[in-house]
Amino acid sequence: MKLPRKYSKSFCLFGLLATIFIAVSQAEEPATATPSATPSSAASTQEQPAEKRLFPLFADKLRLKERKYTLPPPYGIMGITNWMDSDWEFTSASVSLEGSPYINLPAAEKATMDLQTTATGLKADVWVLPFLDFMVGGGKLDVDASLGLIDIPISWSPTGGVVRGDKIVPMKFAGDYYSVGFVIAGAYKAFYGALDMSWVKTKLEGDASLSEEGFWTLTASPKVGYNTGHTQFFIGARYISKNEHFVGTVDLASGQTLGFDVTVKTDSWSPIFGIRTIVREHWELLMECSLGVRHQITGGVGYRW
Repeated sequence: MKLPRKYSKSFCLFGLLATIFIAVSQAEEPATATPSATPSSAASTQEQPAEKRLFPLFADKLRLKERKYTLPPPYGIMGITNWMDSDWEFTSASVSLEGSPYINLPAAEKATMDLQTTATGLKADVWVLPFLDFMVGGGKLDVDASLGLIDIPISWSPTGGVVRGDKIVPMKFAGDYYSVGFVIAGAYKAFYGALDMSWVKTKLEGDASLSEEGFWTLTASPKVGYNTGHTQFFIGARYISKNEHFVGTVDLASGQTLGFDVTVKTDSWSPIFGIRTIVREHWELLMECSLGVRHQITGGVGYRW
């Protein structure tokens, strides 16, 4: 989904308001179930029927009932979608005209990258310990990229020599992703804190050559929140570290070909805020946004048992 940044705030606001509206509509119902396997669910005080289960381990030894804490159902699955417009920093850039040797460019001055990703997939999780949630996921990933090269050789002739100019290189990629991660959570009364970390492996094909082994992305997010029973509000920050290497060719207006070889990375924190609410005891809705150096919108619908 190609979404201009100026519209991401509107999409985020609409999603949050829609989730809050659903949460308010549930406010009159009895609190009979706890939320999903998320940091906030560790703080829930809702009641559920006693049932002997393998997970979470050591729940009885922590005397949670005596402390008036009720754990969420240990198993969960969620359909999730994520849109992200990343901030990118070039670490290297070079070009080649009509098969000539590559010329290095001052990447920070003569290269730009607008790259948006849309991921859609499933995430499954289990609370293996009362304070530790383990999760795995996978799905499809689509990438829209626009590489801008400034003041580069765009044509050559024996009589006119080298002509310089700018070139925008649009690229599209598609592929799969797989993820593994965990959440560590703790609570005090209606407040909670958590740290989630994930490692995501992507493998893409498209308009430029990419690593056949794919790319690894590390994400980490500390957050704090308030649990109202059915609904949890949270704020925090999300860190993303990722490197990508693009190699390809593009036709020029002169009829010649331009080769490019660029490496970009993102290694930054961005503030996040969001809401999670439970619907009809076991269904849950998630909405998370980031509107800092990186624009990101995450939405999900899940079920716990």
